[in-house]
Amino acid sequence: MKQKRRFSASLGCLTLIAVFFLAVSAFGLAYQAKPAYKIEVGSRLDEPYVLGFEAKEPAEAQRGKEWDGFDYRWARSESKIDLPGLGSQPLTVTLRVSPGLAPKPYLKILVNEKHQVPDSYLVMVTSEDLYELSFPVPADWFADGNLHLKLQSAVWVPAEVIPGNRDYRKLGILLDWFKVEPAQQTFFPLIRPPDDIFIPLVISSMLVLLIFLSIGLTPPYALLLSGGLLAGASYWLVFDRLNLTELISRDFVRSIFFMWVAVFLVAEFGSKVYKVLGLKVTRREMGWLAAIFLFQFVMLWGFMQHPMFTSSDLGLNIHRLQDVMRGNLLFPQELPNGQLAPYPPAYYLLLLPFTNLVPTDDVGIGVLIKVASSLLQASEVFFIFYLSGLFRHPPNRVKVAALPLEREWEEGSNWAGLLAAAFYTVCKYPYYIFSQGNHTNLFGVFALLLFICVTTGTLSYLSRMEGVKIWRALLVKPLAQPESPSSVSKSTKTYSSAPLATTPTEVAEFEESPIGPSLAQRYFSRLVERWRRQVWPLLAITLRYLLPLALLVLVFTAHYGLFLFANGFMLAYVAILGLWGGRAGRRDALYLLACYVSALLMAFLLYYRLVLNLMSSPGNKAQFKLTLALVGDIILWLWRNMVYEFGLIVVLAALTGAILWLIRPGWRQLGRGITPLGGALLALTLTVITFALLSYLIGLESRFQLYLLPLVALAAGAFFGRLWRSGWAGVLLVSAIFLFQFLEVLSFWLSRMTYYF
Repeated sequence: MKQKRRFSASLGCLTLIAVFFLAVSAFGLAYQAKPAYKIEVGSRLDEPYVLGFEAKEPAEAQRGKEWDGFDYRWARSESKIDLPGLGSQPLTVTLRVSPGLAPKPYLKILVNEKHQVPDSYLVMVTSEDLYELSFPVPADWFADGNLHLKLQSAVWVPAEVIPGNRDYRKLGILLDWFKVEPAQQTFFPLIRPPDDIFIPLVISSMLVLLIFLSIGLTPPYALLLSGGLLAGASYWLVFDRLNLTELISRDFVRSIFFMWVAVFLVAEFGSKVYKVLGLKVTRREMGWLAAIFLFQFVMLWGFMQHPMFTSSDLGLNIHRLQDVMRGNLLFPQELPNGQLAPYPPAYYLLLLPFTNLVPTDDVGIGVLIKVASSLLQASEVFFIFYLSGLFRHPPNRVKVAALPLEREWEEGSNWAGLLAAAFYTVCKYPYYIFSQGNHTNLFGVFALLLFICVTTGTLSYLSRMEGVKIWRALLVKPLAQPESPSSVSKSTKTYSSAPLATTPTEVAEFEESPIGPSLAQRYFSRLVERWRRQVWPLLAITLRYLLPLALLVLVFTAHYGLFLFANGFMLAYVAILGLWGGRAGRRDALYLLACYVSALLMAFLLYYRLVLNLMSSPGNKAQFKLTLALVGDIILWLWRNMVYEFGLIVVLAALTGAILWLIRPGWRQLGRGITPLGGALLALTLTVITFALLSYLIGLESRFQLYLLPLVALAAGAFFGRLWRSGWAGVLLVSAIFLFQFLEVLSFWLSRMTYYF
């Protein structure tokens, strides 16, 4: 075993060295390419490269159907253009400019704050027409490989020049676009990559290899995947160097390092956490789950970290978190669309301790919100896997012996849970919400899923498995008293096996040694025994029953839309368990009803005195008559929404998986009624349908698609899991479907990432 571990460690080190040399060679060769770059100033993609300019013109709201495509920005008296990571090489820079109505126009350009472009290249004429200015930039003017241009121009005020104009801005030149072209297309002289871009790229490649090794891939496969990523990054360097280097400059290495640490911890210790929760999970399954978790986090966080990412509601969340930092916990203001939204502060209160780790300006708080939301959304794959595990091991198959509870499990990987978690990451709707910046909606889904997992786990593994009998046995069963030395008969008395003393000192020590434990030792040993056998089991069970109550309060205060949804869900859940849960279900329903009433009262007293205004707002009132045609329209509308938001193949797989659930019932116990998990998912389904109808009929915005997504993923996973286990043909088919779904979501996410709200 030791020899095998040493061989694996040696192979891993050799793989790490190989990736290092591959990265140095690949990135060094990629930097020898000499592409040209043209940046359309005023477009959606110019944000990372211009600094100190006026806003885009025309404004985004003015770009209608008759817009001719001409966009621009006005410079100020001093503006900057930043082009990082180009690599030190001779360049030709071209600007398409206009001085506007400046009476004495001039333009002065400094390269990297040290070198001035000769005035002969920057001749300005008094004209409103656009014309091009080109000038050379030698390689030694930016030896570090990062090109920075400072534009200093004459300014003019439109209100002083144009009669009736009320624009008092001090405007410099108008900039339409700028272009950077290599002055030489030959391979020599070689381009030296910038150190602040090249070194982070190499270190990130090695960290990516460590991530692959941490999730359980063997060194050859890890090397193969790392080589593929190196090829992709090299391609990116050749054809879109500006975007990649702008992303790398944003503390990229530290982000990759923390990703590796997170994946390592999940892969190593996740199975132990699941074991405590009652599920047996192998190291290989945790490696897959860690990879799925990382996949979605990189998709979300990586794209939102992109310098061109914009969203509409991010600023709203930033300002409200800053309000919470100042002590304000009440937000009765209307949203920009005029809707009254009593935002509960639970999300911001949870983020409050982490605000000490980031700057308190808008940029720092925005980064914190993006990271937190990405982590929460990505971690939901663990909840999906847990719920699928409860389906795989229904409570009627679990044997209860004695404390501690011992369970027998089926062998083999839970492919249904893994595939459900994987397809959960490639549905469009969460990315649509992220592109808008509705982070409180996403936190609400996280809180609801956590509540469902904890509640179903509590009811399944305690109430359903004679937890009440265990509780009563612990309360009634007397403690076994430790036997005292005096109670032991002389016939059974054991004597010390200490060696015979040979010296007077040893004889004295032997005679003075105590025969039994002291009074204090007996007292503390009895105290420890009482805690271990009576107090701690009672405390653990009590805390587990109180945890759903605390999480339900969190659900009620996560988002005002979720508050309405959670009320319907809890009422449906209590009714289903009470009617179809059998004797144990009625007991569970009584417990859930007590939790619901207590949490509702607490949430109302804490915050929701304002929710009555929301429910009585004019926008939520409508008159309708339910007819057969209307039912058909609603079904067609729901079908179109599901196909667009989840994908046609996934929806069909989910419908097939739901049929499989009915054929092989993991959601109910034969002869004993519906299980807590089956009741929760059935209640969730009914509540989603109800709020979908309300959304269609009266325009109630509840984001019911977010709460439908776990159901779709679990049902689709049940079908894809069977398909996966059918053989190599099933594995290839499921992989192809996942790849298709991923590419569709990727294109959608790329388009939404640069969409301006």
